Amino acid sequence: MLNERAVKKYLAHIEKIKTAHELIDVHVHPFEVLYNNLSYKKNPDYKGVYSSNITKYGCPDISEISDVAKKASNSCRRILPDEIRHKCLLLTMRQLYLHTGPQVFIDQMLLSGVDRVLLLPVSSEGTSMDEQMTQMAEMFGHDDRFAFGFSVPYDIKNNQVKAAIDDAVKQYAIKAIKLHPAISDINLQERDGLERVESILRSCREHGLSIIIHGGKSPDIKETSKTTFGELCNLDRVDWSLSGNPVVIAHAGVYGCRENTFGPIIQRLQTMMAKHDNVMIDLSGIDYKGLSTLLKSVDPDKVVFGSDSLYYPQWKSIVLLYHSLKHYFDNADDQFIRITSINPSKILRGGVRSCTN
Repeated sequence: MLNERAVKKYLAHIEKIKTAHELIDVHVHPFEVLYNNLSYKKNPDYKGVYSSNITKYGCPDISEISDVAKKASNSCRRILPDEIRHKCLLLTMRQLYLHTGPQVFIDQMLLSGVDRVLLLPVSSEGTSMDEQMTQMAEMFGHDDRFAFGFSVPYDIKNNQVKAAIDDAVKQYAIKAIKLHPAISDINLQERDGLERVESILRSCREHGLSIIIHGGKSPDIKETSKTTFGELCNLDRVDWSLSGNPVVIAHAGVYGCRENTFGPIIQRLQTMMAKHDNVMIDLSGIDYKGLSTLLKSVDPDKVVFGSDSLYYPQWKSIVLLYHSLKHYFDNADDQFIRITSINPSKILRGGVRSCTN
């Protein structure tokens, strides 16, 4: 779709834009969230790199952008037995997250022109959020380019949610809460799930915190009964206005959905935005065709840049965004600045630092 020369041309233009604007990515995962079974140690050969095993770290590089790999991945998802597919997926996730740490993401940011990122851990069964936050603070806590998100621990009761968020604000100056209904087992069709999210929203109002919530299916999790927990028909059951702060539906609510179903999903998304003026979207993990459809359907004031790095290369996400804007807006630069700088800056306003990590 885009050869390497075209990619470099876009990135050079983005570099010019950023001289007067801070570019922000509000959807970055410091750790792998589906399996999250990797432990890291400082890499003795690369400063700022933490590795899960003794493997050489290589800086990322740009290349042409093609949708062939995505089509192949979707085909494999449909034809492979679940057990084999999950084994392949586990190997892929381990490869993507062999390394983490500030230098790993700085190398991504240097390619893409991004100045700051919001790190989003995810709580799940069998993982400790305390350990994730401690590790994240150790790795990234001394660099202002990295803002912290927080995920309410999977195993606490609803009446403990407020205390957990209060503590995270004090310890880590968090800016946002990450919600992933499928991975964190939040069923919004049940009263308990709704009450949990409402508790989170009230705490977000108190601390000025934004929310980044996985929107769409979760086709790669093992618990097939939970794959639909993040679909818009479920998210629409929540009174997101309770927060009063930005609520970002990641992937524009279409993750894992076929393009021929985008129409009804976008209609519901538009209805939710009309009902709750604090609801926004990011466009992470969406290909060029989907980006074009969504950018024509949603007010740019309601869009923030998110890459879902390291699952997706950050440079590729920002290039595809600009490429889409250029083909559908006369004022592509203005729209790009709004989506990558002005709008995401609102996401990072909350939280009060009470102590130094």
